[in-house]
Amino acid sequence: MKKNNLIDILKVDYFLIISYLLTWTFILISYKNSYVEMKTINQLIQFASFLVPIILFITYFKRLRVLKVFLIWLAIALLQIVVLFPFKNLVEFKAERGSYLDSIFNLLIMLVMLFVFRTIYFFCFKQELIIITRFIDREREVNAVDYIFTMLGLIILSIICPIVFNGLSFF
Repeated sequence: MKKNNLIDILKVDYFLIISYLLTWTFILISYKNSYVEMKTINQLIQFASFLVPIILFITYFKRLRVLKVFLIWLAIALLQIVVLFPFKNLVEFKAERGSYLDSIFNLLIMLVMLFVFRTIYFFCFKQELIIITRFIDREREVNAVDYIFTMLGLIILSIICPIVFNGLSFF
């Protein structure tokens, strides 16, 4: 029997979830046991907490429509905050402005933002939101609102969140 892609968790979901968890496990174990330099750990933190939510937003948004997948990522985002927030003010994670762990909220923000965008879009148009990228299968014609929500999401994740979490000081 063929699985329904709109309700089931697929292999790609397991792969991404496990990869993300393994990345954070490696970061924490490396920090605890000093396996790699702090500079490398902080770069991995930036990748995992800043870039991954942006990548998921533009490439994985269709899978995040699946309630089970969305709830798993939401649990991961909350767990990440609970586990990592106590480390935020440690001197090892201090950046030029703020902390390298300031962006641990980005995954949660991305998930909530995508949920709100989808809800507003569905309420207004009775269709699913499409995040505009070059490499997606479009299930319908895109419109200006798709572009607006896509750009707004990218602006929030890549510009507004770093300013809010790292302070307003640019110098």
